Amino acid sequence: NIGFTGEGFDDQYSHGHCDYLELNANKLTWSHILVFFFAAMLLGSILQLDINQCITEEKLFDYALEKENVKGNPLVVEIVRYAFRLRKFVLPWVVAAATATLVVVSSMSVKNIILNLLAIGFITEADNLLGKLFTTKTQKDSVNEFIHNVQQDEDICFKVSFIW
Repeated sequence: NIGFTGEGFDDQYSHGHCDYLELNANKLTWSHILVFFFAAMLLGSILQLDINQCITEEKLFDYALEKENVKGNPLVVEIVRYAFRLRKFVLPWVVAAATATLVVVSSMSVKNIILNLLAIGFITEADNLLGKLFTTKTQKDSVNEFIHNVQQDEDICFKVSFIW
């Protein structure tokens, strides 16, 4: 009589051991590891570009608030700053956790690894695609003019270093 008390499972279950993970680890070959490493580097480069883009956008935002005397509701300004921080510091960890979860949960085939990492890469780039889709030509021209004016200003540097 097993029931809901957990009695009778002592010989089949051990703490700190997962049969599914052990089975997938035994299936791994060098080709799986190589494809996973390549796909992880590709996903990492996408995230690094997104982080650099976020840093540049945050600097442009600060420049617009300080030099261009753009007025805004302080609450909205802080919400935008918070969104920049989330995108810069939280999003990479969420993407890494999603990637790790998909790798652990899905079967270890090269096809699954590539498709899962491509899906995650597409989701991280969706904001850029939607921005391009819903931005009008006049808005794009206005942003390009603003960026041209910022580039003419010698007081600000937009070079971004990912390491430091």
